[in-house]
Amino acid sequence: MSTIRALVFDLTGVLLDFGGIESLSILSDGRVGEEEFGRFWSRSQWADRLYRGHCSPEAFAAGAVQELSLAVTPAEFLAAFQTWLRGPYPGAFELIRRLRPRYHSSA
Repeated sequence: MSTIRALVFDLTGVLLDFGGIESLSILSDGRVGEEEFGRFWSRSQWADRLYRGHCSPEAFAAGAVQELSLAVTPAEFLAAFQTWLRGPYPGAFELIRRLRPRYHSSA
């Protein structure tokens, strides 16, 4: 029998309610769906630069608007982007609290 040594949780869509796909679909008038969204976040230089802290949110927004050919301003995109993480799913934090005493935290 193996021993569980670590638990890894993805935040978006697992612990936190994420509205990015729906928001980007609205901003693109339906052109950007789940597949295109995933492609943008996994392959875009702008997403990568934002994750690594190599650009400002404003530069990211300008790059995303251009790359996705959105008919919104970078400021409008950024305002929408800031709403994508809607908060924890019901019970998510309680689950973490219940698991914490049984598993070692490396953070």
